[in-house]
Amino acid sequence: MTVKELCGNYDLKFQTVYKKISHHKDKELAGHFTKAKGESLKLDDFAVDFLLPTHVKVMQATTGGQE
Repeated sequence: MTVKELCGNYDLKFQTVYKKISHHKDKELAGHFTKAKGESLKLDDFAVDFLLPTHVKVMQATTGGQE
């Protein structure tokens, strides 16, 4: 999933997501995203879950992933 898709699917702001990525890129997110030249960042499942706000995770847990 790309950052653009993540922001569109979960109504997140690009600035917030990129700030969190830059803050955690060398520790928690190391190896969980790739950037091809001229393309958006591609995130694996771990990175997507890590970047989601807690309230989104709670909603997914209580609704079984149905939004």
